Amino acid sequence: MTTEEELLDKIEEIGTIKRKLSFKDRALTSGYGLYVQSGDLPGGVMQYMAGGRLAKKLVFVREANGSRTVKKYQPGDWESKVEDTLSLCRALERASKGQTGWTQEKLQAYWAEETSDPAILDRVDRSWQEHSNQLKNIWDTASEEQRSLLIRTLFKELEEEWATEFLEVTSGKVSDATCEQVMKGIQKAYLIGFMVGKRWIAKEEATETYLYLGDELVLNIRRVLKGAKSRGTAFASAFACVAAHGTMLALASGE
Repeated sequence: MTTEEELLDKIEEIGTIKRKLSFKDRALTSGYGLYVQSGDLPGGVMQYMAGGRLAKKLVFVREANGSRTVKKYQPGDWESKVEDTLSLCRALERASKGQTGWTQEKLQAYWAEETSDPAILDRVDRSWQEHSNQLKNIWDTASEEQRSLLIRTLFKELEEEWATEFLEVTSGKVSDATCEQVMKGIQKAYLIGFMVGKRWIAKEEATETYLYLGDELVLNIRRVLKGAKSRGTAFASAFACVAAHGTMLALASGE
């Protein structure tokens, strides 16, 4: 449960990041319906406000010495939007910095050719069909908690490593249009990872599948979002993280 101090920390971080962004990106920070404003007051004091577009539910000030005083606090559903808004702001901040600070290896992976080998995909598909009943059982018996973990794994990887892709795939109209495809991709990647753990396919063959899933998702994003910048290689990386859970399941089974 979030304490008052933790809530103030998060609102303050949102406000701090927002001030660093371009005007265009600042408008995106309210994508989850939470509006945060901050401004300077005399004497080195900062004021922060959070809530709806018009109705402010939280108002507090930070003194020059670092102490904080809450002027208004009205609990409500708006608090459930704080974590998502903070994640969005952090992603916007990373995206605004572009690819500065990336390692050469990450740059090369990101800009690698977005194509997958049909012959390899065909081999993976044949193996999939051979073990289809077992794979179906693995997915059908996965708990809601396990499936939620896989979803979190995908978006955590995007949020932390591939800010542009995270922002585009979670934007309103793109999220609505790709929700089913993303979930099917997560399922596919998880089971492909299981197949790797069982040695039914090689890691290199699995990688081609992740690239295919990433490329297909990007094609859909580009249909919905004009000027989309997402790369299939970034999504392939996220699908590979999901697949790792499937591999661990296969290895743990010891069969």
